[in-house]
Amino acid sequence: MDSKGVAAPAVPEVALQSGNARPMPAVGMGTAAFPMVHENTKNAVLAAIEVGYRHLDTASLYRTEKPVGEAVAEAVRRGLVQSREEVFVTSKLWGSQCHPDLVLPSLRESLQNLQMDYVDLYLVHWPVCLKPGPPKVPNKREDALPFNFEGVWRAMEECQRLGLAKAIGVSNFTTKHLEKILAVATIPPAVNQVELNPVWQQRTLRAYCDAKGIRVAAYSPLGGQNWDGTGNAVLESPVLAEIAKARGKTVAQVSLRWIYEQGVTSIVKSYNKERLKQNLEIFDWELTEEDRLKISQITQKKIIQVESLFTPEGEFTNLQMEYVDLYLIHWPVCLKPGPLGFPNKREDALPFDFEGVWRAMEECQRLGLARAIGVSNFATKHLKKVLAVATIPPAVDQVELNPVWQQRTLRDYCAAKGIRVAAYSPLGGQNWDGQGNSVLESPVLAEIAKARGKTVAQELDDAAAASAVVFASRYVQEPLPRYELGRKSISKDAAYQIIHDELLLDSSPRLNLASFVTTWMEPECDKLILEGINKNYADMDEYPNRCVNIIARLFNAPLSAGETAVGVGTVGSSEAIMLAGLAFKRRWQNRRKAAGKPHDKPNIVTGANVQVCWEKFARYFEVELKEVKLREGCYVMDPDEAVQMVDENTICVAAILGSTLTGEFEDVKRLNNLLAIKNMRTGWDTPIHVDAASGGFIAPFLYPELEWDFRLPLVKSINVSGHKYGLVYAGVGWVVWRNKEDLPEELIFHINYLGADQPTFTLNFSKGTQIIAQYYQFLRLGFEGYRNVMENCMESARILREGLERTGRFTVISKERGVPLVAFTFKGRDTALAFRLSAALRRFGWIVPAYTMPANLEHMAVLRVVVREDFGRTMAERFLSNVQMVLDELDDEAKGGPVPRMRFTIELGPPARGAGEEASVKVVKRESVVAVHRSVSLAGGKTKGVC
Repeated sequence: MDSKGVAAPAVPEVALQSGNARPMPAVGMGTAAFPMVHENTKNAVLAAIEVGYRHLDTASLYRTEKPVGEAVAEAVRRGLVQSREEVFVTSKLWGSQCHPDLVLPSLRESLQNLQMDYVDLYLVHWPVCLKPGPPKVPNKREDALPFNFEGVWRAMEECQRLGLAKAIGVSNFTTKHLEKILAVATIPPAVNQVELNPVWQQRTLRAYCDAKGIRVAAYSPLGGQNWDGTGNAVLESPVLAEIAKARGKTVAQVSLRWIYEQGVTSIVKSYNKERLKQNLEIFDWELTEEDRLKISQITQKKIIQVESLFTPEGEFTNLQMEYVDLYLIHWPVCLKPGPLGFPNKREDALPFDFEGVWRAMEECQRLGLARAIGVSNFATKHLKKVLAVATIPPAVDQVELNPVWQQRTLRDYCAAKGIRVAAYSPLGGQNWDGQGNSVLESPVLAEIAKARGKTVAQELDDAAAASAVVFASRYVQEPLPRYELGRKSISKDAAYQIIHDELLLDSSPRLNLASFVTTWMEPECDKLILEGINKNYADMDEYPNRCVNIIARLFNAPLSAGETAVGVGTVGSSEAIMLAGLAFKRRWQNRRKAAGKPHDKPNIVTGANVQVCWEKFARYFEVELKEVKLREGCYVMDPDEAVQMVDENTICVAAILGSTLTGEFEDVKRLNNLLAIKNMRTGWDTPIHVDAASGGFIAPFLYPELEWDFRLPLVKSINVSGHKYGLVYAGVGWVVWRNKEDLPEELIFHINYLGADQPTFTLNFSKGTQIIAQYYQFLRLGFEGYRNVMENCMESARILREGLERTGRFTVISKERGVPLVAFTFKGRDTALAFRLSAALRRFGWIVPAYTMPANLEHMAVLRVVVREDFGRTMAERFLSNVQMVLDELDDEAKGGPVPRMRFTIELGPPARGAGEEASVKVVKRESVVAVHRSVSLAGGKTKGVC
């Protein structure tokens, strides 16, 4: 109600299709006023809230955030609204803040001004980037910079993930700007706020936004004024005046009603309380079809033009070039700052900061100023230093290269690392003194050129054509189809470069701490993979057989000296588990049929911590999955409970050697002993399968005394992932059986169309060169090498675990004996912190999964860091440093949060003697206010697929 007790009109609301903001009221109050007078703005906002506005629009440029925040707080105190949550608040990011590293700090500054924990909507004010500085208008042309659409939007998405903005969007964006955002967005913009009214109707833009699920909001709905205060073609429109007179309405009401009927939100500015009230009186009547037709025929005129920054088309004109296709470090040499030139004095040479310089190069690419980055004149030792710290590897190494200086070693190294080599001085280099050209003067090249009827240079051009460095932008100007086959071919160089450039946008695999999958192998193995990439190892079973025999003996299979092991290579552990499960099911069915018993209800017993592929097996092959629930302090399958769940229909019990959730080894020996007793008592023959996907290549080397494998008589099959701690790239797994009797013969197929009789038992027929990579690792590392790698991984995990414990903020729930990973939770019950930490670490490039535990432990939110071979001490220390930085930020938010953390109940009494007219105040109640974190529960979802 307003101050006179009159009920404020109900303003319709619309749910945004992106983000998690409350529904947005259809009319909002704008606060752009130049010059801004603090008290006037505050009073106007209070008046707006009093008459029914629940949508307030501000911006860092307007400098109205503080009075808006004060007005909302005052409205809560007066009881005009019950809480800040009743008010939808929008703020905006100005062009001088449109830099990826400034977005989040700018929003934090806005929240500080507003004295709020979050804004409901945060918009990029214009598709304009300016030199960093205070928001202002007008701006100089030379202050304009290229707009890094991807980098800025990634930072905007981070604002939403952190909960500082409930939804994000843009303002003054045309369709072409929106296309650039949508091409890179994982969270699409919820709103596009643009100039829109009957005199500038934006039909094309509205149709585009509607198709993309973007809500359009209209500023200047009553006619825009330019920065100089001129122009208002809406309120002066004779067409609108005629309609208003006929309907008994104001021109402003006609314009606002028309905008509402177009499905657009109005942001209308008025500091007059009566007009504010009138502007809300538009929801209980409609325009006629004749009115709408007349309005559609109004001559269109755009008012808002930021001439100091834009041409009429909205693009910058002051820069000759917005980016370079490739930016290289010229030499691995650092000199004292000064003008460019050579030669240089030896005393000017400084140590080269490979990490610092490369980090700055990566920032150039992230900002879009360089489409790719690389080096020049770097030897392999220099490249190794860069690759050791790079999150974006160099695309190119430009070096002197020609027939007289062929750089074979460097070329091989670059090929293995995916670095393109570019040759300068291909026709022969000259030293700085102008002397020497042994290429054009080469008698060998002259002889070849003469025989071919070419010049020496032409021969070199022909030879170099296949390896010329190109960028796709030179060859492909039209957009290429993504989801259908193109009509025309493009050059091989352009195709390569397009895909290569897209791959550069992926996160660095080495910083993905969620994955167990190997991300690094030695260059020699990379070379073998490339050499064998055109071979199908389904028709060359020698190498798989060697690997199967090595693994079976590693797992202590009961094999005689010359006996061949039973097993098969697979695409990964998922296929391996499917095959093992099928063997158990068929073996169980055969026994049941022979005994004349029902065989249509098989089940399998596992812990609730199993990987999702077990659930897939059960569903695909119609086997009931009986899960042992986890409990506090016990995050793996309890063998006692598992054996209790076994019945005559149980085809096997699956034990996990290295839980996906915590890395812990399950007690397979106790499971074997308990199950053996039950089998003896019941006459059943329930076997065990060990899912050693993660731990199979760890336990034999670090814990050889641990009995978990074929040393236990009930263990009939084991699967292991070659692409985890088998140290091979993604795409290889293994399953081995105890002996031939454990793999029913009817599941094995025999083929001879590849030249010889071959038994086969796989779901996937073809196999790639990962088989060769696995054999290389077995041959190269041996027992000693694998043990050294695993010991190093465990040492890195120890450093990580102790560093996390030193913060005093975490409880580590993973065991020291198990897979080299660290699983940890925040102390206390605030599960939201885990997800906030996970999201914040992405700013540094780290991917750390946060997940809730399975049934019975859903209240636990866990973070997990997998330690692989390429995660050494240096990376662990850097990771811990980044974690501490994020924790400090979270602490700052908690300590300096703008919303009060205490609620006081006060009692007002008569003025104390000598206090004039001031009432006496007595605090009668004080209580803590606990912030509520809003999150969305996953209905029926499972977290055990984390890997």
